[in-house]
Amino acid sequence: MGKMNYIRLVEVTSTNDYLKHYAKEMDDGQNTVVIAESQKSGRGAGKNTWESAAGKNLTFSLLIHPVYIKPTEQFLISMAISNAVTKTVANLQWHQNAAMQCKVKWPNDVYIGKSKICGILIENTLNKEGIKYSIIGVGLNVNQTEFFSDAPNPGSLKHFLGHEVDREELLIHLLDEFERQMMTLAHGQEETVREEYVDNLFRKEGMHTYRDKDGEFEAEIVQIEDDGHLILRDDKGKLRRYGFKEVEFVIVR
Repeated sequence: MGKMNYIRLVEVTSTNDYLKHYAKEMDDGQNTVVIAESQKSGRGAGKNTWESAAGKNLTFSLLIHPVYIKPTEQFLISMAISNAVTKTVANLQWHQNAAMQCKVKWPNDVYIGKSKICGILIENTLNKEGIKYSIIGVGLNVNQTEFFSDAPNPGSLKHFLGHEVDREELLIHLLDEFERQMMTLAHGQEETVREEYVDNLFRKEGMHTYRDKDGEFEAEIVQIEDDGHLILRDDKGKLRRYGFKEVEFVIVR
């Protein structure tokens, strides 16, 4: 990805919103990461918010210029950052093989067991040449142990490790791994990134409960299409194709 410009903030409404303004004002092709100790209005997908206690977690956004990725394959960016988070978490010093449960819940939430530890929000801006820039927001629960929002099944690394994690060291490893993922894409090895993403999928095997606009049903994952659509096969053998927010995983604690 090249040299990265670092911006550190004590408090911001949203690191993604900050970078959207920054990209318009400073459209110089510079890759940038904005790290905030506190977000007043941390954003999730759609109208969702992201709860994060000040000084406890990793809340940051990346501005990159992945000109080598086709707009029709922009889900590769989602795969790359999901892989980077999952691999970074799995490389921590775990006990009782907890790392084996670190998975990506389609499209790009990271879970340990049934607990969500990381949310990712990606906003791509296109022009006639392709992807002008991509803003990738990451909220990774690190040392927070109490959660007060109504978000389902929140968890943190400290929950599972039993001790605090050095956030700065974690960030360095995560950014290094993301750069490796993006360099793999830049070298035309898209299938390597796709295979790693699929290998890390939550509920990759077996029949599980899902919910769409018509209600709950049992299904298994068949594939993830290049554009990010999820293909399920239900218990009657019917294939079902879903875009983001069109289906949800039913997770019981």
